[in-house]
Amino acid sequence: MPEFNPRSDNKKSYFERFENFVALNEVPEAKKLRLFLNVVGGTVYEELQKILVPDSPTRKTCAEIQKAPEHRFSPEYSVIAEGCKFNKRKQQEGECVKDFMTELKHLARNCEFKAFLNDVLRDRLVAGLRDQETQRILFATDDLNFGKACKIALEKTCREAN
Repeated sequence: MPEFNPRSDNKKSYFERFENFVALNEVPEAKKLRLFLNVVGGTVYEELQKILVPDSPTRKTCAEIQKAPEHRFSPEYSVIAEGCKFNKRKQQEGECVKDFMTELKHLARNCEFKAFLNDVLRDRLVAGLRDQETQRILFATDDLNFGKACKIALEKTCREAN
C-alpha cells in the first residue's frame, strides 16, 4: 500500500483502499491502527502528531484518525471551480462515450451536487456528447436519468461499431 500524499490523494478514497487492504490481508482489528500509521507515511504521521497533541496517534482508533481535519489531508479545492470544470466538460474528439461518462463522474466528486447529482450528470452527458444523433435520441426519451442515458448512448455506440 503506497503512502498517502496529501497534495494529490483523496482522503476518503485512501481510507477505502486501506480498508480493502486490511480485509484482503485479514489484519486483526488490534493491529489495524499500527499498520495504518506505518503505511500512511512519515509526513502524515507527523501531521497527525501535531493535530492530536497532547494525545498520540497510537492512542486513537482508525475511526478517530479518519476524522482528522479534511483540509490537512486532502488537496484543497473550490466547489465553484470544480463545478465550472464539470460544466465545461465535453466529449473530446476520439474519446469513447464510456470514458466520457467515467470522467464526468470523477469531475462531479467535489462539486457537492448532492440530491441533484443524477440530474446534473445526465444533463452534462447529453449536452457534452459529440454525436448529435445520440443527443436527439436522448432528448426524446421519457424519464431519462443518468443510468438510462448511459445505457442508450453505449448501446448506440456498440451498434455503430458493429
